[in-house]
Amino acid sequence: MSLSDEELHQVVRHLATLRGESTSEVVAEVMGEDPESDGQEAAPDNAAEPKKRGWAHRVAWSSAMLVMGVMVGGAIIVMMKLVNGPAEASLPKPRISVNAAAPTPDQSISQLVGQTFAFNYPRIFDQVAGMKTDSGSIEQFNIGSKSNYRRLIAVDVRREQIATLSDDASYRIRQLHPETYKEAVYKNAAGSVYVMAKNDKTEQTLFWLRDGKLLMISVTSTDVTDDVAAFMKVISGSVRWTS
Repeated sequence: MSLSDEELHQVVRHLATLRGESTSEVVAEVMGEDPESDGQEAAPDNAAEPKKRGWAHRVAWSSAMLVMGVMVGGAIIVMMKLVNGPAEASLPKPRISVNAAAPTPDQSISQLVGQTFAFNYPRIFDQVAGMKTDSGSIEQFNIGSKSNYRRLIAVDVRREQIATLSDDASYRIRQLHPETYKEAVYKNAAGSVYVMAKNDKTEQTLFWLRDGKLLMISVTSTDVTDDVAAFMKVISGSVRWTS
């Protein structure tokens, strides 16, 4: 890298500062001149010989110092140019934080809300029909499947003046046949419900008696690929009274 005149002057000033001399003395030494000889007569040869040797040694030392000074000064000037010059280095791009999408509702679950109850059920049951075939019922629903007529959820809410589930005919007949039905109790946030599960895995019926009302939800399917117990698990875990 070549240095301009102004930069050379800066190097000489820097060297003069390091050595505690004037710039003229530094320049004179580099040029091979003796700043002390101005206006003085030449000494005899035998007297000047040691002085010449000392002068040559001093010039060599000064030249080495000047070279070091030029290197140091040049490095300082280059660093100053880099620091003061325009920044050209590319900065790392900021990382864009993307918020996670909000969780979506379970698309495999539907909900039935009646006048007195509510529960979730698998969405493969996609055909809901309200009906009232019994005068003793408060409300009744059938939830079928458009793609498979073999599966059905039957819902019946009726008024019953009974003390226990064993007094209900539908529950009692299942209770009397343990070779066909197995009784189980499930608890959810709203209370305890009783489920009668048929041993051939084609039917599970939920019974819930409260305040003179009996809720019955029966899940049936004769399709061997259906998991009736899994259907009932969704229902029994979410069913609740609303009035």
